[in-house]
Amino acid sequence: EDLTAPEHMVCPISLEIMVDPVVCVDGYHNFERYHIERFLSKVKSECPVSRQAMCAEDIKENTGLKKEILEWVNENRAKTGKDEHFDNKSSEDSDSCEV
Repeated sequence: EDLTAPEHMVCPISLEIMVDPVVCVDGYHNFERYHIERFLSKVKSECPVSRQAMCAEDIKENTGLKKEILEWVNENRAKTGKDEHFDNKSSEDSDSCEV
């Protein structure tokens, strides 16, 4: 049975479960570090969700979310016996930083 990660654990840019989640300047939106840094350097200097101005220095590690994601992945890996990204796209499939 395939599982879908809770929405708040999925990066809105890559649509993947986050491994290194960071929170943006608004304190609300979370992204995978690699994807938001790439978005900010190549696309636009604003939050892709809230459109608030921001730069790479504005993002902060979200250790609480990282711990929650690791717990969810480990719990569901044990339930399914699978070692995969469940119902989310793999990083090889998403090279785009478009939202």
